[in-house]
Amino acid sequence: MTDVDPADFPSRFRMALSQIGRDSIEPQWPSASWLSVVRRAIVLTAVFAAGLLAGDLSTAIFAAFGALQMGLLEAALTRTALARLLIVNIVALTLTVYIAASLGGTWWTVPLLGFIALVQGSNVASGLLPMSTSLGALIICVIFAGLPDAAAVAPTAAAWFAAGASLQSVVWLLTATAERARTVRRILANNIRSVQRLLRGGAVNGWQSHTASLNSQATSRVLTGSGLPENVRAAAEEVVIATSALHRSVVAWRVLKDPGWADRLRIDEALHRLVQVLDESLGRRRKVDFDRPQFASRTWACDTALEESLGQLQQAVSDLLAGTGPADRRAVETSPTPAGQSLLAALRVTVRAVRPSNKLFRHGVRLALAVMIAQTLALQLEVGHSFWIPLTVIFVVKPDWSFTLVRSTSRFVGNLGAVILIPLVLAAAGGANWAVIATLLAISLVAFRYFTGNYTAASFGIAGTILILDQVLSPSDSLYRWRIVATLIGTAIGLLVAIAVPSWSSRGIAEEVATLAAGLDTWSRSVFTGLLQPAQVAATELRKQGGELRSQLLDLVPRAAATLAEPWPKRDPRLVSAAVEAAQRMHLILTALAFHSTQLHAHDRPGLPVSPAASHVALALDGACSALGSAPPPSWVAPEVAPRVGAEEGQREAPGCGQYPMTAEDTAVVAQTTHVAQAADDFLSAVTYLDTPIAPRATPTAGIGPHDV
Repeated sequence: MTDVDPADFPSRFRMALSQIGRDSIEPQWPSASWLSVVRRAIVLTAVFAAGLLAGDLSTAIFAAFGALQMGLLEAALTRTALARLLIVNIVALTLTVYIAASLGGTWWTVPLLGFIALVQGSNVASGLLPMSTSLGALIICVIFAGLPDAAAVAPTAAAWFAAGASLQSVVWLLTATAERARTVRRILANNIRSVQRLLRGGAVNGWQSHTASLNSQATSRVLTGSGLPENVRAAAEEVVIATSALHRSVVAWRVLKDPGWADRLRIDEALHRLVQVLDESLGRRRKVDFDRPQFASRTWACDTALEESLGQLQQAVSDLLAGTGPADRRAVETSPTPAGQSLLAALRVTVRAVRPSNKLFRHGVRLALAVMIAQTLALQLEVGHSFWIPLTVIFVVKPDWSFTLVRSTSRFVGNLGAVILIPLVLAAAGGANWAVIATLLAISLVAFRYFTGNYTAASFGIAGTILILDQVLSPSDSLYRWRIVATLIGTAIGLLVAIAVPSWSSRGIAEEVATLAAGLDTWSRSVFTGLLQPAQVAATELRKQGGELRSQLLDLVPRAAATLAEPWPKRDPRLVSAAVEAAQRMHLILTALAFHSTQLHAHDRPGLPVSPAASHVALALDGACSALGSAPPPSWVAPEVAPRVGAEEGQREAPGCGQYPMTAEDTAVVAQTTHVAQAADDFLSAVTYLDTPIAPRATPTAGIGPHDV
């Protein structure tokens, strides 16, 4: 183990910018297809344009808010299930609009918003509408409680809101079958895109690899609840299975062989063609023939495996488009998917979540407190359009501290862009009705497209849409200037309350790192056993152990990044991040080595001489478990290399000689085991000093210091 001094680490600020930017806020691809986005935007704009041209602005804008709300829902369901989801939304939100408007401008809105915020904040990942993505009752309540003369128009506002929401829902139901098919194809295409991302850049990113696995699991869950015909769902699941197999092949190919840019580009282009035919393509679905890419060299086992998995994916996509499926079905290697909940069961889940034992309850309290403070300030200021302060708080405050910081920045950037751009566009057009309608159409396209993808773009689209509706309803020369001030005030309130009622990511993180260390210790032993004696370890067991560790890392990576931004961490967050980063490296390389061990077994080749690295890794991870206060797995000695039994009885040859010489691929695998050993040493070094008191960073001096040797 290389001795390290925590004082030699980079500053927390520098590590936070690097880690959060690289691992935590990478935008995902939107799940809405362009045809679906256009449908939603046209309905919203048509409702608004009808009122604007007829001179009945108030009712049209109330209806437009309903169309906006329902347009932000995302679901791939049967027509019956979708209708139920939409009806529940319309009834609940219409009631919310009526109550909020009836109490608008009074102090009763403060406890009302606090109650809704507590319930919604405690039900971030569950509740009545776990499959929907929407602004929700809280934001609708904030908007309608802040409208001028809200109490006088409460019945009208509720009725026209319901009309706009119903119109958007009816149009959706009319196109439900086609939209569901397009949504499923787009989700499958996004899953392939996550594997495509692994082919780009100078090195494989461990977080991107974990995200690709998570995307496959999420895609399988969507398919389970989609209600597609059995043959179509089976064909779609085959695409998920083939994508997962390709993901493992790509990781092994890139880690072990480190292929050149030209070979990577060939695979990237082949995947791009698959994405094209799946995603936004129109016209009749038919079987598609794909040409397999030609590698510069095809001498390694991972080359063959990659070619085979790519061919399986191409065949699966072609079968899906042609409406045919394979004769035999395989199990999708994902987490079990829970059965759909009834409305009554979902209501029970919602109620049970509002209790201190729920880990999200603190977030509910924090959100409620921040919204109540913001609403109190909005009432005190007595400035028109002041609902933007609590609205900003809702968008900013998130369960995770670093996510709150990121959302604060994204929200401000998106708002600022809308406040600057929209007035310029409308002023250039002289405020003409056609310009307002065209601007609303364009900005709503952005909102609907990127609401589940890029948060900055989504903030820009939603803020811009609400700005236009609000300005037309209650014209004000100070609207745009006040929006910037209100955004700053709401962001400040959200950050201050997040600090006052903390939910720090560092709480309990040492125990989770200890669990991760024990899991890595066990899995690395299995992988090395598979390399030494290929016939002794089952591929399914290796994948299962790796999947469990991947789930832990998916939780730990963003949490470790969040600790870097905490004001008063209990442990040095730089060491926490260093330990988790080393674990990611180990997991990525071990994934490739596990893949190679299955190839050794499949091609009946002997084991590889990796005993020294295996013993080194086991020793380092045992030490890490001890340093973290957890019991390491039982003592382990790396087994002997299993030679190949020849055709004649008793004829045995060790690897590296005779009929089975060490190939270039075998040499690369052995070399990668030393990289696992280095990552294990880095992990041990970081966790050894995890409880060291945080000291100020030493000022660098000229010359070579003792830690530079």
